[in-house]
Amino acid sequence: DIDQVEKINIQMKGDTAFSEVRLLLENKGLFKINIDSLDYAVNFDTMRVLSKQQDLDVVLQPGASDTFNLPVALPFKRIGERIRQLQERDSADIVTEIRIVYSTLFGRAVLPHKKTSRIGMPRPPKVTLEKVEFDRIEGKFILMNAQLRMHNRGKIDLVVRDLKYKVSVEDLFTAEGKEPDAITIKPGAVVNKTIPIKVRIK
Repeated sequence: DIDQVEKINIQMKGDTAFSEVRLLLENKGLFKINIDSLDYAVNFDTMRVLSKQQDLDVVLQPGASDTFNLPVALPFKRIGERIRQLQERDSADIVTEIRIVYSTLFGRAVLPHKKTSRIGMPRPPKVTLEKVEFDRIEGKFILMNAQLRMHNRGKIDLVVRDLKYKVSVEDLFTAEGKEPDAITIKPGAVVNKTIPIKVRIK
């Protein structure tokens, strides 16, 4: 017999999810086992994003065990469209499927195994323009403040960078700009942000 214990660690870095699958194989039988190969695949939600085969050529004596670490990297750029489709959900499943091909005195056999791990999904924040307030006039410029309300509806931290804005008053002016500071929003939190707007008077 072969006993499997699988452990999955998932860590988010940038646009990639790094995962390590730790697999413990134990021979509980009375005869030695030749482990020929290991096939494993990773599904993100319903999309298959990784499929690999690894030759092992490992012999397990009766009562012996061995551990294998399978590194898995899921580049979100490859599955970006699927992530955008799932952004109204707070989590999604990563399913790891493993097939071990081994042989004994009685012939070859295949042992399948499946493990599911759930990760949080980066949901876009809900941004509301609460109001725009007049501040003052400086020379040929009008200074105003825009009050933004940003709500993180997901279960993971969000970092908003390069927030761009555009303010237009028909036939009078158009002002564009960018907020240089990164804004961190904790899960379920609401952040109020004041953005200064500077408009040149024609």
